[in-house]
Amino acid sequence: MVVSMMTIMLLVAGAAGANNAQAQSALVPSASVGKVKVVQTDLGVPERINVQGYVTTVAGETLSGSRNMTFRLFDAAGGGTELWNYTGSLTFQAGLFSTVLGIPASHFLAGAQRWLEVAVETQTLSRAPR
Repeated sequence: MVVSMMTIMLLVAGAAGANNAQAQSALVPSASVGKVKVVQTDLGVPERINVQGYVTTVAGETLSGSRNMTFRLFDAAGGGTELWNYTGSLTFQAGLFSTVLGIPASHFLAGAQRWLEVAVETQTLSRAPR
């Protein structure tokens, strides 16, 4: 199966005890898989990132059912050092998926850029910056 990532959205989840206005100020959208830029707020660096995406096959068919997905955090757009990873089964509905990743805050140093690579089954999708 060959898949094509159409859109993925990365949202930083609010810290415990934060009100909705504070949590909304910490949102970090990305139009596609790519660079995760740390936005400094008075909430500190959260350790949870909400990842939502829409995945299709190369033929344009949406994925459905459970699929293994792997998420890897790198310190460079190509090559670089893998800082963190997670593999788990996610459920797709009409191509959509959603999960929360528990990435330790220690991987997000002030001013450091990070790239999130996503794989569906064995198909790795780009981690190029957008």
